[in-house]
Amino acid sequence: MLGALLLAVAPLGLQAESLGEIADRLSAATPYHATARYEVLLPQSEEPVAYDIALNSMTPQQPDTLAPCDYLIDWTLTTPSGRSQGFNAYFAGHHYRFRDKRLQEYHYDDSPAPFSASGRLDLGVQQQAQFASLLPAFIAARFREMATDTTYSYTITENPAHGTLCVSGTQTFHGCEGLSFSYTFDLSNGLPLSSEMCYNPGQLSEQTVSVTYGAPDVATMDITPSEPALMALYPEAFGRYRESGYTLANLPGRPLPAISAPKLDGSRYNYSLGATLLLPTIVAILDADVDGCPETVSQLRQAIDSSPAAAALVLAFVGNHAEAIAEAIGTARPDETILTGARGLARDCGATTTPVIIVCDRSGTVQNVHTGRNKDLPQIVMQEITIAK
Repeated sequence: MLGALLLAVAPLGLQAESLGEIADRLSAATPYHATARYEVLLPQSEEPVAYDIALNSMTPQQPDTLAPCDYLIDWTLTTPSGRSQGFNAYFAGHHYRFRDKRLQEYHYDDSPAPFSASGRLDLGVQQQAQFASLLPAFIAARFREMATDTTYSYTITENPAHGTLCVSGTQTFHGCEGLSFSYTFDLSNGLPLSSEMCYNPGQLSEQTVSVTYGAPDVATMDITPSEPALMALYPEAFGRYRESGYTLANLPGRPLPAISAPKLDGSRYNYSLGATLLLPTIVAILDADVDGCPETVSQLRQAIDSSPAAAALVLAFVGNHAEAIAEAIGTARPDETILTGARGLARDCGATTTPVIIVCDRSGTVQNVHTGRNKDLPQIVMQEITIAK
C-alpha cells in the first residue's frame, strides 16, 4: 500500500556514552519506514494479541512543536473472528485516527485543546496515538525524558559481537517498580531492532508488550501526509466512516454541521449539530480574498431585506484577515453573524471553493445549497427563505 522511505541516518558509534547521544541519532532517522510486530501478553492469556504495523515518519515540512515528527502508521490485527485494520496520522496540526469503523480527526486551528491535554503536549492526541511510541523520533523524546527524570534507572550495554546496543532499566513510582523496559538497537545505523515493556511487573495487572522491527526500507516514500493523500489511501474510512463526512451534494436533507469559530468582534460562535435555529438561516462560506465576495454579501443582504419572512444571515469567512473581511462586508449589520477562520466549517460541509450558500430551516436541516456566483442569487435565496420558514 505504501511506498518506502530513503534513510538518512548517521551511524551509531561504538561509544554511545549517554541517552542524549542515542536520542540524537534516533532523531536523525528521517525519513523512516519499517514494519513491526507488536505483541501484548496478559497474565490470563496463553496467546498474545499481535499487530502487524507499517511505520512511516518524516521531518515536518515546517517547524512544528506539537510532535517530534510527522507520521503515518498503518496496522492490522488478526483474531479468530477476523481481521481489523486501522491507521493513525499526524502532520501540520492535523491528526487522524481510524479504528473499529470510526474515523476521528482533530485540527489544531479549529480546537487546540486536544493537542495539549492538561497543558502538556506529550498528553495530546497526536503524541498518544496508538503505536506512535514505536517511531524513532518518539523513542528519542522518551530517552531525553529518562535522562532527566529521577524515577528512571537504566544501563546502556553494547555488544559489538552481535552489533547491538541495549538500553534497559526500570521506572519506580512511590517505591514500587511500575515498569521494566529494554530497547535493542542496531550499532551500524542506530535504528531500533526490538523492545520489551513490562507494566506492573509481578502484579495481577502485569502486562508485557514486545516489539520486533523489520528491516527498514531504503527507497523513497511516494506520498507526503496530507488529507487528499490519506483519502486516496483509505477511501472507505473517509467515505463511509468520517464523522464529518459531508459533501455539498449530500448536505440537503441533513443537519447543518456543528460550527465553532471566532466572530469578527473577538467572541466565539458555537452551534451544535442538531440544534434548532430561531429563524431560517442562510450560512454563506466565503473567502474575502476572492473576487466578487463583496457582491455576494450584497446579494444575500438584498435577499434578506426583500423576503416576506424573517431570516438570519451567517457570513463565515475561511480566512482570518480582519481588514479584508471588513472591506468585503462594508458596514456590519446588527442582525448578522460574521465569522472568521471558518475553515473547519468549510471542510465539514465539503466546500472546496467559495462562495457556498447553505439555506437551513428552523430545525437546523439544510434545505438547499448553492455554489459559485449567480446574478439571480437574491431571488433564489428569497424564495427559499419563504419555503424554509
